Amino acid sequence: MDSYYRARRKKSSSKRNFTGLALVASGAALFLGALAPSLTGRFGAALHGAFFTFAGTASLLLPLFMGWAGLQQFLNEKSSRLKEAASFAVLFLSLTSLLSLFHTAGSKEPGGLGGWVGDSISLFLIQQFGAPIVFVLSAAAVFLSGCLLLRVSPLELFHFMRERIRQDLANWKEERKRAADEKKLMKKIEKAAPAVDLNKLVESRLKSMAPRSETPAQVPKPASLPKTAPVPKTGTEASKVELPVNPYANYILPDPDLLTVTERSAPPVSKEELYANGTHLEQTLDQFGVKAKVIDIHPGPVITRYDLSPAPGVRVQQIESLSSDIALAMKAQSLRVLAPVPGKAAVGIEISNSNPAMVFLKELVLSTQYQKSTKPLPLALGKTTEGESCVADLAGMPHLLIAGATGSGKSVCIHSVILSILFKFRPDEVKLMLIDPKRLELPGYAGIPHLYDPAEEPADVKVITQPKDVVVSLKKLIEVMDARYQEFALMGVRNIEGYNEKARAKGVPPVAYLIVIIDELADLMITVGKEIEEMIQRLAQMARAVGIHLILATQRPSVDVITGVIKANLPSRIAFQVMSNTDSRVILDSQGAEDLLGRGDMLFLATGAPKPSRLQGAFVSESDVARVIQFIKEQNFKPSYLSNKSAANGDSIVDSEENQELLVRAARVVKDAEKVSGDLLRADKEIGSRYDLAMILLKKKGLIEKPKDTNRWKIHFDLLDDYLAEADRKR
Repeated sequence: MDSYYRARRKKSSSKRNFTGLALVASGAALFLGALAPSLTGRFGAALHGAFFTFAGTASLLLPLFMGWAGLQQFLNEKSSRLKEAASFAVLFLSLTSLLSLFHTAGSKEPGGLGGWVGDSISLFLIQQFGAPIVFVLSAAAVFLSGCLLLRVSPLELFHFMRERIRQDLANWKEERKRAADEKKLMKKIEKAAPAVDLNKLVESRLKSMAPRSETPAQVPKPASLPKTAPVPKTGTEASKVELPVNPYANYILPDPDLLTVTERSAPPVSKEELYANGTHLEQTLDQFGVKAKVIDIHPGPVITRYDLSPAPGVRVQQIESLSSDIALAMKAQSLRVLAPVPGKAAVGIEISNSNPAMVFLKELVLSTQYQKSTKPLPLALGKTTEGESCVADLAGMPHLLIAGATGSGKSVCIHSVILSILFKFRPDEVKLMLIDPKRLELPGYAGIPHLYDPAEEPADVKVITQPKDVVVSLKKLIEVMDARYQEFALMGVRNIEGYNEKARAKGVPPVAYLIVIIDELADLMITVGKEIEEMIQRLAQMARAVGIHLILATQRPSVDVITGVIKANLPSRIAFQVMSNTDSRVILDSQGAEDLLGRGDMLFLATGAPKPSRLQGAFVSESDVARVIQFIKEQNFKPSYLSNKSAANGDSIVDSEENQELLVRAARVVKDAEKVSGDLLRADKEIGSRYDLAMILLKKKGLIEKPKDTNRWKIHFDLLDDYLAEADRKR
């Protein structure tokens, strides 16, 4: 019995599908034939004439209703076919009658707008009730039958329309109020600020640019470049504590003259060109109905920014939407709208110069911003749109993400960053952990004394190229980070600056900054992605305070490489030219990088900045890089981790008088209890809240240790007895 009913249901379903398909196909054919007779031959011409003679324009409802009925068969929707047919009939007849009321003698349709059916119905009803009443009745019938056919409540539709009208009216009032407020504000600004003379503005800008338009040879060079960095003096100099002998005391910093700079590749932008572009920009906007005035001009090496003051009532979005039209009118290779300019009541239009100039690293290294920088880790990045040198602080970032398409200037930027460090710091002050899975850009730095790898001995340190070695080295670096945190706790400081200051006062060598540079993150994410992502996350979250900073670079700015976890912990980012605005959003969380020019043109998003700033990156040739590396290698200094190991050893700190008594007391408590734990030490009155420091001191002295793969402390009672006996003899 069940199989019989299943067979009937299956047969019924097949029948519905066939009927639905036939109705949809027939409706489509009839609709196409009636609407476009020229495409359907004689059949279409005959169908078109018959349909429009019979029912006029309303005849198009017939194939539409057939298609709708066919779809219902497919969807197997349960409905009253008689009710739907009656609703359609009323809709069809009332619509033909309504259309016939608008029929004019000039109508091109063979039967008028309502056809023969509409003319007959409307003529009869007009004779009985008159045209106005027939119009009202026909319109009401069309509305009600349409609601019934579409299963829409007329009351709900009325409420929806009423709310929509009310909302549109409120929005219109709010827009008028905002426009009035903006108009009042602009009137106040116009009264307070005098009118801008574009000609005088251009002259003043060119005068201010005069020193920057010359070759870098005229940049004032410091009287004496420090060849050896002296040990910084501290407030405790009176104690006359002498530090251990520094193996890099005679190290000579590279001279900026090792870098070369060619003649300016293009003449500076002329006054006439700036004035003409400003006037042309105003005229172009005026052609599109946007009133704006050029109030400031900022000529740069590659682009020039024109600051516009929109007229009252002009919205910023109007100018943004015209960016492509402005670029076409200005014949610009690239155009970017900065709306608004941060900290200024203006909209910036960045237009590429017809003859761009190149920015060289030597200019930045000799600049006042770099030479007199008091930042812990200054990086010479490039020049702003106003021609000013941009020197950023890596310690304040505290980590940096660099991304861009191939050939956009990413690798040159990495070399500029590394040379910025080498020109400023000795190997004992900053160490570089270089990772280059591509083996293209960074292996040339092999052999410099700044190299660092916590997984290798100093004599074996090299540029890391194997993904497996990267994992091991980063794990060791995390151990170094944890060890530094322990030393900082012993010293009672919160960051590396405070530690080094106290360390020099106590005769302990200061620790060096550690900078990890990964040239191609994408290769590592493909091979060891999960491990790398977790370690980068931990280092990015915790390493800043102990002087460890990350610089990650990739030419694949996709979400599988620059993951949300990585991006969340790298707030400072540099975006070079990319292929799409999607890639730009991955890097900067905003579009704009797709409009860059390439060849060092970048957007730099600094930590805490509301919007990225546009820079022209510094160029340094491969021969310049090779000369600087050769100069450093010729001094025959080898990599050394002496300062790091001394800081990690901690004997000088353990033996300090302030911690010696705490260590002795903790050792006696452990010996008497024959066990060790944080709770045990905390219960002692003399130790109390310093129990965590006591545990660190016991571990540093080698009296206790925690074997690998276990959570239990091992006590060396023989060393404990010897240490306490030695302490008693000293007393």
